[in-house]
Amino acid sequence: MVAEDHAALRVGLQRLIERQPDMEIVGQAENCRVAVERAAELKPDVIIMDAIMPDMSGIEATRLVRVENPDIKVIALSALDRPEFVMGMLRAGASGYVLRDDLFEDLVPAIRAIVQGQSYLRGNDM
Repeated sequence: MVAEDHAALRVGLQRLIERQPDMEIVGQAENCRVAVERAAELKPDVIIMDAIMPDMSGIEATRLVRVENPDIKVIALSALDRPEFVMGMLRAGASGYVLRDDLFEDLVPAIRAIVQGQSYLRGNDM
């Protein structure tokens, strides 16, 4: 599932992921509130969660998703690599953190890593 407030980026993420033969998008959310609701309804394996959205932080949304659905893995997506955002998302339960600048090379490996129980931090070099 993709939780991102920018429609064009949601479409791009969907296309990137659906090019993978073993992955599919089961839902999208344009804000955190909808992401939490759809996570409970759809129970995706992985949520790509924008760290900063207008209605609620991705940190809080990740925390809510993980409390209700501990089996759902979350990958934070952000333009910011500041430690407070990275650590906030990890403390909330995210298994990965991918920067938008590295999105198209890091997202698929990040998904594969966290599905296998590993963590992924921007090519594991954060």
